[in-house]
Amino acid sequence: MAAEAAPSGRWWPHVLAGVAGRVAAETFVSPFNLLKVRLQYDYAIMRLPLPLAIYTVLREEGVRGAWRGLPPRLIWSAPLAAATFTYYQSLKRATGGCDEAPREEAREEVRAPQPSTLSRDQIRTLVLGPAVMALSVGLRTPFDIVEQQLQLSALRNPGGPQLGPPTPAEVMQRIRTVWQQEGYRGVWRGYPAAFLGIFTYVAGYFVVYEAARRSIEKTPLSNYSTATHLIAGGIGGGTTAALSTPFDTIKVRMQTKVYASVADPFPSMATVARATVRDAGVQGLWRGVLARIASNAPSGAIMFAVYEAGHRWIEARLDAK
Repeated sequence: MAAEAAPSGRWWPHVLAGVAGRVAAETFVSPFNLLKVRLQYDYAIMRLPLPLAIYTVLREEGVRGAWRGLPPRLIWSAPLAAATFTYYQSLKRATGGCDEAPREEAREEVRAPQPSTLSRDQIRTLVLGPAVMALSVGLRTPFDIVEQQLQLSALRNPGGPQLGPPTPAEVMQRIRTVWQQEGYRGVWRGYPAAFLGIFTYVAGYFVVYEAARRSIEKTPLSNYSTATHLIAGGIGGGTTAALSTPFDTIKVRMQTKVYASVADPFPSMATVARATVRDAGVQGLWRGVLARIASNAPSGAIMFAVYEAGHRWIEARLDAK
């Protein structure tokens, strides 16, 4: 197996490396997110074969429009990555997946797995992890709404001037406008579906990633650390993207007000799910799943490859001091 630095017990290199990995992945995935939102929102696009749907979206949006929704996504992705990678490391320690032996005691010979003893801080992290994730999704939701406004601007304003990527100040102004027009329920529209989708994705992601990584480590590919993380990250991203797609579809349709009306301006998650099944069948809940897999499999590979490489680089620089 490729040599890797022994764990130091420091948590913040994981956070910094995780944030770097998430930013790299979100930059790559932005055009796919545009396609996914259009597929989940627009009935005209929904009914087209996937290749024709992709061509239609690219023709209408152009190259510049493909990254129109990226700035608001980058604003929330950093704190969410910090929360999820902190929780990921605590889970690894809790399940014996991370050897917490000090660096100076690390040996090259193979050792039998030792029981993992959790510190009070690690137990607190495990208990508070879901709460931190809920807060992170709460931070993300207003930016999700702005991102979708930008991604659908060409569809809603055909022939008009098209918006480029906004500045952070413009993103915040859009959130304030939603608050003024719709109140707090408008700013956090779709939160329940967003939380369930993210929880399903994150929980499943790390389980599948770890299982895939450990399986790959039993093969000759284990000699190539980067390849191991790329493949395991891709498997984790693609698998859990498919599993969480129904929640993502419901979230998008809640946040884009597909079923909102004067009588019911904030339809519930159950109402939107039933209406989607009524109008598009059960398969309508999985609309956009291929775009999610096509984006999340490589983005998962990118995120974990950057994370692992970044973490090793930071630890090596700290040890050199």
